[in-house]
Amino acid sequence: MLNSKKYYNIIARDYDLLSRERMNYLNVIDNIIISDNKNKKIKNYLDIGSGDGRRSLKIINSLEPLNSTLVDDSQKMLEQIKSKPNLTVLNNSFFEIETEVKFELMTCLWNVIGHIDTNSQRKQFFQIVDKLLDSNGVFYLDVNNRYNISHYGYSNVMKNLEMDVLYPSESNGEFYIGEGDKKTKVYIHNPFDLGKYVNDLNLEIEKTWFINYKTGEIKETFFEGQLLCKIIKK
Repeated sequence: MLNSKKYYNIIARDYDLLSRERMNYLNVIDNIIISDNKNKKIKNYLDIGSGDGRRSLKIINSLEPLNSTLVDDSQKMLEQIKSKPNLTVLNNSFFEIETEVKFELMTCLWNVIGHIDTNSQRKQFFQIVDKLLDSNGVFYLDVNNRYNISHYGYSNVMKNLEMDVLYPSESNGEFYIGEGDKKTKVYIHNPFDLGKYVNDLNLEIEKTWFINYKTGEIKETFFEGQLLCKIIKK
């Protein structure tokens, strides 16, 4: 079993092909973020878990923040990012960031926080977000949703619901991706997890979109899509 860093170092060469399989979904999320912020003056932008940087650079080129920082612990992924003025690329864990900068825009896209090992670490993640997010800033993240019938199927979601109701446990959201010796653990959230992370912080979820994982169509209920959340300061 690989940790997230080793997993993404191994699949880095194939990451573009994997992204193409979900391009409709990924593009819709990027476009929501760009549309939501197109008339704002952004001094500092931070992308957490940037991967190959393709989506970060799309957002940067569209919104033109004065300064941008991309963070990922996979060196092989970051090697694919082309340098750009006022762009800082950090090969670090997000938990290792030390800065006094406040960010007007922060993103964490394509279930990045699903690769954080434990519930307590995910809570710590949001504590750091709370510290770094500007008072007028906005943070976008999307997660895979284990109640998404349209992607995981009715029987699987019913099993997930039963486990969460009758046998609530952090392990209920633990699954594995990859094949053979290229597997890693991932946490698949339910729609209520994210609110629990921010309840005791100076953060609130302003809006949640439910997005079909195949078509990118925006849906009405959490049974129909993955979750994109817009988080602001209280």
